[in-house]
Amino acid sequence: MASLFAQPLSKLDQVSVGTVVNAITTSSNSIQQSISDKLAILFQSLALLIAAYIIAFKYSWALTLATSSAILFILFVCCLTLPAISKIQQKVDKADEKHSAIAAEVFGSIRTVISLGAEAPLATKYRQWVEESRKRGMSLSVIMGLQFGLIFFAMYASYALAFWLGLRLFQQGHIPNINTVITYVFSLQRCLVATHKSVPGYSFRS
Repeated sequence: MASLFAQPLSKLDQVSVGTVVNAITTSSNSIQQSISDKLAILFQSLALLIAAYIIAFKYSWALTLATSSAILFILFVCCLTLPAISKIQQKVDKADEKHSAIAAEVFGSIRTVISLGAEAPLATKYRQWVEESRKRGMSLSVIMGLQFGLIFFAMYASYALAFWLGLRLFQQGHIPNINTVITYVFSLQRCLVATHKSVPGYSFRS
């Protein structure tokens, strides 16, 4: 808000009301979600990850190191998909700014619009930008689906690896008790869930 009011009047005249309102709303929502949701989830996930790793290393360091590849795979997938998600989200925000600006201008001068009979052209223009925003959002859903598909593949593959390697180590005598494998699998599950929650783009509410 301070940056907005610090702008000269000539600059404010070039920007529509809808663009300013949409920018303020988007920024405030992002800050609120980052502080209220993401920050708390980050600390919770880090504490859960550290505790789970301590328990896993206590029971079997070899099994822990072998199945930690799933966490590295999840981080690698997020590093590849998050830049694309960020770029598409910026395009969606720009389309939202366009139709928000049209709506604000129409409601700000509703009498002039009706007196000139410009409802249909403005409604068509507004509908075009809404459709464009929807199309860009659909491309975003494809990247998000790819990201979550690979993440869940890594999670279930790590469970299979933990069971297979744990039973193999038990047969070879490296693990004294089969209950260790079960305890480790639960710790691994907590590690993967904590890693998944801590990455940006996490949208589950479980």
